[in-house]
Amino acid sequence: MTDAIDQEEDEAAPEVVEHVSLSDAEFKTQLAQVIPHLRAFGRSLSGNRDLADDLVQETLMKAWAARLRFQAGTNMRAWTFIILRNLYLSQMRRARFKGEWDDLVADRILAAPASQDKHVELGDMQRALL
Repeated sequence: MTDAIDQEEDEAAPEVVEHVSLSDAEFKTQLAQVIPHLRAFGRSLSGNRDLADDLVQETLMKAWAARLRFQAGTNMRAWTFIILRNLYLSQMRRARFKGEWDDLVADRILAAPASQDKHVELGDMQRALL
């Protein structure tokens, strides 16, 4: 009876999976193979070639910085796609708070006419009304 209980406990106990990272050379090789797929995915998300290239570059930098967290034997393409998608979504969230720069409006606001004579004109108006 105790053998059956011990066996059930062994089956119920979760397996401890040791995290194995790739060497830098292996990681670099796998990352290089994913670049064309990342560019295509970036273009499909953004619809803009330049923005897609910027997203891919930022994704590659983030992936390289986090290379020790990548587990060997898992899907590099899926891992980098998630990084790229999260970067894109973060940029879109930030873009909501940015306004477009309009040169004409900026010129009108920044180059307002001088108002030194306004108080003199107001005094003239008050005297004329009296």
